[in-house]
Parts: sequence; structure tokens; C-alpha cells
Amino acid sequence: MSWNYRVMKHTDGMGEWYFLHEVYYDKGKVVNCTENPIAPFGETPKELQQNLELMKKAFDKPTLSYEEM
Repeated sequence: MSWNYRVMKHTDGMGEWYFLHEVYYDKGKVVNCTENPIAPFGETPKELQQNLELMKKAFDKPTLSYEEM
């Protein structure tokens, strides 16, 4: 199983908004995502920067719908 960060659209009766989530794949197909949005993190400034670089790649992929997960 692999994972990456993806932009996910959340909607309700009052509007829509976007967050980053970790998304998990099995054989290339999305099978799950984190229940809550994620925030950048790192134990050092360098790790934080590396995490942000991974998050930036999410904007190169299509947006997913949280409600369809």
C-alpha cells in the first residue's frame, strides 16, 4: 500500500472548502484517506521543509471529493 497527500474538497449545505489529506492506495486505486485534514510537521526545520515539499505535489493531481470517500 502506498500513500501521498491530496487536495480534497469538502461540501455541505452551506458551501465548499478544501483541505490536504493523506490518501492511501492499493494497486494504484484510492482506498482510504485520513478522517481529519493534516498539517505540515517535522522534528527539525529541514524535515518540516521536506514535508511541505511533499504537500505541494498534491496540487499537481486532481482534487478528490471527501464525501465520496
